[in-house]
Amino acid sequence: MYKDDVVRYFKKKISVAEALGLSHVAVVKWKSIIPKLRAMELDKLTNGELKYKPELYAKKITDKKQKRLNNDDHP
Repeated sequence: MYKDDVVRYFKKKISVAEALGLSHVAVVKWKSIIPKLRAMELDKLTNGELKYKPELYAKKITDKKQKRLNNDDHP
């Protein structure tokens, strides 16, 4: 779930914080994709108006890491 969508829904960061029982500072510190458990909580709290998207939280394997896993970077 994207922080911008959450703030747009609640109008203000302080309103997001109050809805979740958090400090304003906690919400301000979120990156562009909010923490997974908060996204799940907001999906439930908004009756699905804000959607939890599991694909945003799937771990992505970089090409470099994949090569290392496949031993492609060794002569």
